[in-house]
Amino acid sequence: MFKNYSIRHEEDNEHLPSAFLKGFDPRVFGPSNEDNIYTPEEVTIGDQIWAKYNLDYPVNGTYHQFDMLPNGGREYNIDQAMYAIHQIGNGWRIPTMDDWAKLFTFVNADFSKLQAVDVWNHTTTDDFGFAALPMGGYNHPPRQDRAYWWTATPGGPSVFLLFAMIGNGYQTSNRLLDTQGCYVRLIKE
Repeated sequence: MFKNYSIRHEEDNEHLPSAFLKGFDPRVFGPSNEDNIYTPEEVTIGDQIWAKYNLDYPVNGTYHQFDMLPNGGREYNIDQAMYAIHQIGNGWRIPTMDDWAKLFTFVNADFSKLQAVDVWNHTTTDDFGFAALPMGGYNHPPRQDRAYWWTATPGGPSVFLLFAMIGNGYQTSNRLLDTQGCYVRLIKE
């Protein structure tokens, strides 16, 4: 079973992102969510609850790489993403590759059912309100045919696997250093 980098594994320090070890200093990461400035919209697909849009919680050092698509979210490194998730709470976490595979199976291997309408370079239906946008990721501009998200599945020391939605299918072989930026789509426990 893959490690799930959520708050519940805080005692397992050797596998946690360094933000847990640093203690989430708000002078480093930014505002707290005490006033509920950010609450993800939910969409239920099968027996999974996903955030309807990419994570867009304000954390120092995160940015909107491409503002041309509404609800595109921000790019985060792993520490920044974990800080945002810690602030949001309520059972949200970064999905594992297993979570993405379960979603892929539920939609019968057809991601056009999860992709926002009229922004991809192929026909999409967004049957479930997931509204995936072709945001590119980790310094790759939107190409209307792909999107990348962090997973909580390690791919080696300080490296995590990315989930890539390319066209109507997906690939899982992309790896990214935990200090680099990528988009985040949350799943709820």
